Amino acid sequence: MTVDAKLINKWYKCPSCKLDLPYGTNPCPRCKIELGWKGQDANTIPYPATKSSFVIGIKGESQVNENGTRRQDIIRLCKIGEPVKLIHEPHPKDANAVKVCRLNGQQIGWIPKSASAEFASIIKKGIRQDAEISQIKDGEHTGCWLKIARYHDDLSEKEAAAPRVEADTIIFRAANIQ
Repeated sequence: MTVDAKLINKWYKCPSCKLDLPYGTNPCPRCKIELGWKGQDANTIPYPATKSSFVIGIKGESQVNENGTRRQDIIRLCKIGEPVKLIHEPHPKDANAVKVCRLNGQQIGWIPKSASAEFASIIKKGIRQDAEISQIKDGEHTGCWLKIARYHDDLSEKEAAAPRVEADTIIFRAANIQ
């Protein structure tokens, strides 16, 4: 089966229980209904999860990692559109510090301190956000910017704070937990 590349990181809602589901999930893991979606095209995903997105530059990209690798050398290996991980990792200078790593674990920088409290809060609450490299500036000083997509719906704060169910690397955020 050939899958449209635009389907990677696409999410949709179960029409019954409103659980956010990644592409290809069938049946719904919560309510067990057959979703009936077998599409291969991003435009055919039913009940898409709503999201907002923005771009943010990273800081600390001129530093050297603990293992001796230079972050600028790592950034030069990155590709635009490459997904990255945001990891809340407090340190003495910033209790809300959020590091930015490639999926292989190589650190490329930090979320700026001016935005780290917001990002740390989002991570702690388990609100789903995707991050990918949106721009790379190469030259004497190599840097990069991230495109952040945050997913939201009509969940109350109590429901949004509900624990997530993890299955391998796919993360489901539960809605309307009784």
